[in-house]
Amino acid sequence: MIKKDVLLIQNLVALFLIINMYSIVKSLSGLFFALIIQLILFFITCKVDTLLSKYLLYGWIFGLLILSLVYIGYKDHNGIPYFTAAYNDDQKFEKYAVEYNLGNYNFISFKYNNFTHYNIQYAIYIQILSWFIDFGNLFDGYSTILPRLFNILLILLQMLFIYSSCNKLYNFNKTQNKVLLSFLAFFPNIYYLGSFVFRDTLCAFLVVLMFWGVIKLKEKKIYILLCLFDIFILFYLRELLAYFCLFILFILIFKESKSKVRFGLVIVFISIAFVMHENIYLLLMNGLGRAADFTENAISYNSMSMTSRIAGVPILPFGILFRMIYGFITPFSTIKELFISDETFFYTSIHFIVNIIGTLALLCCIPKITMSFKKFDIVNLMMCFMVIFFCCSFVFRHMLLVYPFVFICIARESGTFIKKETRQFSIIYIFIIIIFYLSINFLS
Repeated sequence: MIKKDVLLIQNLVALFLIINMYSIVKSLSGLFFALIIQLILFFITCKVDTLLSKYLLYGWIFGLLILSLVYIGYKDHNGIPYFTAAYNDDQKFEKYAVEYNLGNYNFISFKYNNFTHYNIQYAIYIQILSWFIDFGNLFDGYSTILPRLFNILLILLQMLFIYSSCNKLYNFNKTQNKVLLSFLAFFPNIYYLGSFVFRDTLCAFLVVLMFWGVIKLKEKKIYILLCLFDIFILFYLRELLAYFCLFILFILIFKESKSKVRFGLVIVFISIAFVMHENIYLLLMNGLGRAADFTENAISYNSMSMTSRIAGVPILPFGILFRMIYGFITPFSTIKELFISDETFFYTSIHFIVNIIGTLALLCCIPKITMSFKKFDIVNLMMCFMVIFFCCSFVFRHMLLVYPFVFICIARESGTFIKKETRQFSIIYIFIIIIFYLSINFLS
C-alpha cells in the first residue's frame, strides 16, 4: 500500500512538471512525447522491485526539473535554448537532420554521401533527430525539447541496466543499492548535459548497454550479438569510441575464455590486424588528429583559462594525468562567479546545482573511487578506458562515459567495512576539499 501511495505521488509530481514544461516550451509534440515516456516508466515500475521503481521516478522528476531550468536559463542567457549563442554542435545536429529529411538518405549512406560534408561521424544520431522531426510534424512541428526528453529517458534506462548489472556482479546490499541509485537519480551533471541536443548521452547509454551485455554473456552466449550490434551503432555515432568498445569486448572475452579459445582469439586478432593494418594505421592517425583538434580548440577558446593551460600540456607523460584530474573537478565556479554577476536567476541556479553541488559531491567521493582499484575488475577496466577516451578528446561532455562506472565504484566501496585509518583519511580529505574551495572563493 505504501509503495502504491509513493508511486502515485511521484507520478502526479511528474505530470505537474510535464505540464509546467509545456507552459515553458509551448510544444504539443513535446507534451505528448513526455507523456509517452511517463507511460513507459509506468510499465517498467510495475515490473521491477520497489527500490528501483522509486528511484526511476525520482530520476524522471529530477530530470524534468533540470531540463526546465536549463531551457529557461540558457534561453535567458543566450537568447536561444542552446549551449551557446554561437553556432554549436546542438544546433548543427538539428540543421543536418533537416538536410537528412530533404534527401533520400539512410544513416549509412549519409555518413559518406551528403550535401555538404564527408564522413559524418554521427550519421545515426542525425537519423534519430530526423525521426523526431517526423514525430513533431504529427502535431505542431518539431521542437528542440524532443531529443532532450529522449536523453532523459536514456539516462533512466542506464539506471535500469546498471542496477541489473551490479546485482549480477556483486549482489549489492540495500545500502549499496541506495548509494548507486541515488547517484544515478540525482547527480546533476548527467541531467545537465542530457538537457542539450548532444549525442554523448546516447553514447553513454550504448556503452552501458554493452557492459550489461558482457555481464549477461556468462549466462547466454547469444548476448555477443547484442554487444556487436551495439558497437555497430556506435560506429555510426562516434567511430573512435566504437573501436575502443570493440577492443574492450575482445579483452573481456579473452579473459573469460578457456586456453584453446584464447589461442583462437589471438589468431583471429592477429589476422584481422594483418589484413587491416592500413585501416588501423589511418584510424590511429585520425584519432590522434582529432585529439589534436580538440586540444587546439580548447587552447584557442580562452588562452588564460585552466582548460587551455591543461590542454597545452602534451598528453604524455603528464598531460593525461592533468586531464584526468580536470575531468573530476569540472565544471567549477566560485560563489563570486555565480552570485555576484548580472546573470538571471535560472541560469545561476542551474550552474550552482552543477558546478558546486555536483562537482563537490564527486570530489568528496574520490577516496572511495581510489579504494575500488584494490580489487580491479571489469568495472575498473571500463572506467579506465573511458577516462583514456576523455583524456584524448578533452571535452567535458565525454565524462558522461565515465560517470556510470564511477558510481558503481562508489557504491561498491560504500558497503565494505571501512578501517578507522581510512575513515580518518576520508574526513581529512573532505575537510581539505572544503578549505580549498573556500580559499579559491576568498582569493578570487
